[in-house]
Amino acid sequence: MKTLYLDGNLLTELPEFLSRCHSIRRLSVRNNKLTKIPDELPLMEGLEILNLHGNELMALPENMGEFMNLVILILSQNKLRGLPSSMEAISTLEVLGLEKNAFKFVPTCIHKIQGLRMISLSFNEIEEVADDIGQLKYLDRLWLEGNKIDNFPEVLPLAAELDDLRIGSNGFVGLPDSIGQLYGMRDLSINKLALHKLPETFEWLYNLRTLNISNNNLSVFPEEILKLTCIRELQCSGNGLKWIPYKICDLTNLQVLNLRENSLRELPARFSTLSNLLIVDLSHNQFRDLPLSLCETVSLQYIDISDCHISSIPSDIGKLRNVQVFRVYKDMC
Repeated sequence: MKTLYLDGNLLTELPEFLSRCHSIRRLSVRNNKLTKIPDELPLMEGLEILNLHGNELMALPENMGEFMNLVILILSQNKLRGLPSSMEAISTLEVLGLEKNAFKFVPTCIHKIQGLRMISLSFNEIEEVADDIGQLKYLDRLWLEGNKIDNFPEVLPLAAELDDLRIGSNGFVGLPDSIGQLYGMRDLSINKLALHKLPETFEWLYNLRTLNISNNNLSVFPEEILKLTCIRELQCSGNGLKWIPYKICDLTNLQVLNLRENSLRELPARFSTLSNLLIVDLSHNQFRDLPLSLCETVSLQYIDISDCHISSIPSDIGKLRNVQVFRVYKDMC
């Protein structure tokens, strides 16, 4: 037996025989009632993937460092406040999922697990990120959204391999100029931060493919974004935008554009030149008429312009021959 799934039961403890099952490579015990992990579990020398999501763990065994081949460890949605220091010895560990626990700081042992490529600490109570995290030279995904971090961690630009950063829904309201040093960044989420503007160095993030700046206070569309010509997905909902600059049409690789819940009344005349655009959400804005430039964007497959009090539909809508879903209704709830 190489894989064992025990998900969705009412287990309060793991069976003792597991430590003798050296052939098991993947063990999943998601969504049970575990309150502790037996000291013998790290003796499963063949174990590579351990998923303990959705239990009631408050602590881990002190000998966690004895795992010899563990690559992926998922401990999300438990009640953990810390990790045993011995975990720094798990040299094979690459993915560590710790979201939705009760961490107030990044456990020290994490900084010493040099093989880590992905860390998720989202939705905890973390207030500060220590500079030591910059020592993880292979780290390419870091998720810190939904914490209590008051300042953007200045050390992050030192993480040369970082290409996926989620740090929205925290306490800081500005970004440092040093964020422009994250040249390799491909996916960035900085939503729900009460941002009023982006630093000028933001335009240096020329490798960005996905950007989420939703639910900030960006009443003016940031010019820095208009230089990011590789971008494919832009989430910009819930700001105070009243207009979109015509240069957004230079983002010719754009496939997904979310502008819902702003104060838009029109689109740029050249909007149809976004020839790769597949999905656009313009709902909950202040359009009164269906923009003609939207009707000419023939690549579109999904359009949502609901809850905008549209008073007329132009005949040009017939040009949208690739559209599979078109939402123009008014929610009466």
